[in-house]
Amino acid sequence: MPSSINKTFLIHGISYGLGKALATLVPNDDDLIYGISRSTPQLPRQIEWIQTDLAYPVQACKKIKDVIGDKALDVFIYNVGVWEQDAFTHDYDFSSISALEIQTIINTNITSCILSIQSILENLKKSDHAKVILIGSTWGLRQSQWKRNSVFSYQICITWNFSCLKRVDTKGSNRGYGVKSWIFSI
Repeated sequence: MPSSINKTFLIHGISYGLGKALATLVPNDDDLIYGISRSTPQLPRQIEWIQTDLAYPVQACKKIKDVIGDKALDVFIYNVGVWEQDAFTHDYDFSSISALEIQTIINTNITSCILSIQSILENLKKSDHAKVILIGSTWGLRQSQWKRNSVFSYQICITWNFSCLKRVDTKGSNRGYGVKSWIFSI
């Protein structure tokens, strides 16, 4: 007899690192996972993989929404972080970063996050206790201690401010969604 699905997860950044660990360790065996990444994830369990590039937020969000449709979402995890090509090296120079590189970082780390939440808000409303979790895990990198003026560092501040929202407008439903922002320092 097939087991029923308890919770439905949408996890961004699932192909390696912390995202892969979250997908492997957090959901129960009978939970449904939608995993977002550019590259194919190698996981020890079945997931619904959605291949998309978050540097193109409008297209990525449309693709994600097309796959999820009107299904309820219980847990939304945004575990994505890209940074400058020379970040965390001795060659790093903030003043020489191209506008295109900055735009890609902001699109991937911030714009895609906000548009993703907006696009699946109706799906979150269908859950009894929806969770939105924003994770910025690169502060745990040893190299980040001496390059705090990177574009990625600035976006952490923006994400933190966004996560301080205590309620999301749900058009009179008297329901708010807590937004958790975890910044790991390992």
